Amino acid sequence: MNKSKLIAAVAAGAAALSLAVGKHLGILLIMCAIVVSCRAGRQGNDIEVEEILFESYKKTEAPLNESKMKWVETIELRDGGKADCAQMTVSKILWYGNRYWVLDTVQNTLVVYDDSGEAIARVGIRGRGPQEYLKISDFTITDRGEVVLLDGNQDVLIFYDHELKFIRKEKLKRDISRLMGLESGLYLMNISSWETKGNEFKVILADEAQTEQKGFIENDGLNDPNYEFPYIGFSGDAKDGIFFLKPIDDNVYLFDKNGLKTRYHFDFGVHTVKESYRKEIEKNQADVFAGTFLVNSVYVAKNYCLGMVFERGNFYSFYLDKQSSLRYDLTSYGYFMGCNEGYAFFYVFDPMGKQEAIRINKISFS
Repeated sequence: MNKSKLIAAVAAGAAALSLAVGKHLGILLIMCAIVVSCRAGRQGNDIEVEEILFESYKKTEAPLNESKMKWVETIELRDGGKADCAQMTVSKILWYGNRYWVLDTVQNTLVVYDDSGEAIARVGIRGRGPQEYLKISDFTITDRGEVVLLDGNQDVLIFYDHELKFIRKEKLKRDISRLMGLESGLYLMNISSWETKGNEFKVILADEAQTEQKGFIENDGLNDPNYEFPYIGFSGDAKDGIFFLKPIDDNVYLFDKNGLKTRYHFDFGVHTVKESYRKEIEKNQADVFAGTFLVNSVYVAKNYCLGMVFERGNFYSFYLDKQSSLRYDLTSYGYFMGCNEGYAFFYVFDPMGKQEAIRINKISFS
């Protein structure tokens, strides 16, 4: 694989996007989007398909009332000698074991915070040693409490126990970009777009030995193998389902304990990014960024959905009301980072880089 070419392409694309929208590079790391269905159908293998007309939802300036947003808790992350919080860019948030697990792919750290926001531990050590990592692309926590780092530079998985002590390092059998730990040693793995061998599917179910058990989401070839947007990939939990999104794709996928359950297809009308542009993103950057597409993470509930969308040069978080067909702007709460354990998480990001502290909003919706 030509990773240097990929990294250069991502850097160039990120810089172009930053110039195009006047935002800090970190904005690319914390964006997401989701909307809601208005027509439903069935596809083979009992997969539910919902067609979503994004622009049919009317924007409103009205705030969400208490019947929809039950409460908001703002947490200020404090370094505690474990992290440089003032320089952080939050790339992923996981709420697990009454702790906030915060990944920063810019500073290349995974820091654990207690429920008050005090940093209490840093996972792993950066370096080239046998127990060290070079680049954290993603992480997950298994049902046994093991923390698994995906090192995209060394092409390895690094395992730590519940006390964050090193267990082992395993070479990857496939090129993967994201992963999600399931029960009984199983994983959902997102096959990298630059993988050239055995890339029939975008997502596979693999066992503890990384042996493929099943493939999901056939690879349609609508991607640029030399360009990959930062994204969370898998988000959610076993209770509410696991959502998968990889930009640029107008489809979001929901997995439950039985496998792939639902495909949400988003129709952005005349602002949909053309398929030919998706295959050559660098060449068509101006047209790509003039369109509308989903990024980062997704969450869909029965009566609402949450997310963030890139829409013709702007990013904003939103709440989409299925019943009223209204779209509420939640950007004042921060950038939506996904949901798990019944909570939605927003990263309060200052695009001018003037924040003195990093804050996240933890919100309960109904």
